[in-house]
Amino acid sequence: MRELICARAQQRGLGIGPESVTMVNGSQHGLDLLLRLLLEPGDAVLVEIPTYFGALQCLQSRGLRIIGVPVDEDGMDVERVELLLARYRPRLIYTVSTYQNPTGATMSLERRERLLALAQQYQVPIVEDDPFGDLHFDESPPPPIKALDRHGHVLYLSTFSKSLAPGLRVGWLVAPTPVVQRAALLNGMAELHPNTVGQHLVVEFARRGWLEELIGQARNRYRARCLAMDTALQRRRLPGTRWSVPAGGLFLWLQLPEQVDVQNLLAETVKQGVAFLPGSLMYHTSGPRSVCRLNFSVPDEQAIEKGIATIISTARRLLRQPARKPEGQEVSGPIV
Repeated sequence: MRELICARAQQRGLGIGPESVTMVNGSQHGLDLLLRLLLEPGDAVLVEIPTYFGALQCLQSRGLRIIGVPVDEDGMDVERVELLLARYRPRLIYTVSTYQNPTGATMSLERRERLLALAQQYQVPIVEDDPFGDLHFDESPPPPIKALDRHGHVLYLSTFSKSLAPGLRVGWLVAPTPVVQRAALLNGMAELHPNTVGQHLVVEFARRGWLEELIGQARNRYRARCLAMDTALQRRRLPGTRWSVPAGGLFLWLQLPEQVDVQNLLAETVKQGVAFLPGSLMYHTSGPRSVCRLNFSVPDEQAIEKGIATIISTARRLLRQPARKPEGQEVSGPIV
């Protein structure tokens, strides 16, 4: 499995050997291992905001101090990072650099290079979480930050959970050999070893030529569904609504008019069989109430059309009503 990962990583510019890879049950498992291995409660961590809900849960459960860095169309706002590094002296930088969860943004190559230079200058490791890098719709994304790293400053996480099958739970950590060895030892104390059956399946898929074929099918399917979601939003455009179409991944980040509380919106749309993730869950402090994450990886084009029609028509109706508190339809956590 590790040899297969190294061979595929070369296609994205990562020159790594099996000794620098350890297997984990998905990126979130790898992140939890690194936090337990490297940090203590109270340590500061720089994190993109908004960011992956599961990562926030990991960081908060370890008692870490989260320092938020805004995200725009080119990913993490690296211009703010140097000031935050100097002021807070964080122990770690966490980024989903490619097709970010939840915004779909991809960090530009210029920002990747600058972030790595700052990490080296301040001697702060970067945890690069890259579960979506294989899911580009047209052009390939910039190389991972890890591909630019010559001094072991980047700890790289990835997984087949998003590109192949969530149930396989096959992910990996790329890091300097001493970190890999300690992570494997720590993991063995908790679960003995990661999912070996899933690893055998992935290797067999690759041997039979199915692996790249299946990932290619996922790209094509998600491209069509993303286009369907954008088209449906364009057709029913609600004044004050904004979104950016991602170049890959699974998610579209939707900004509704400020008067729309998406918790109220969700409480109404779930009655009609349509669910989404409120954006406020992706913030370490109280986030905006009018943003949400839409996932186009599961529903087909027909379901997407229905879902967008339901969301927009319900939002229009709520805008005509007096403001009220949400009716308890809180979402405790997303699946992906």
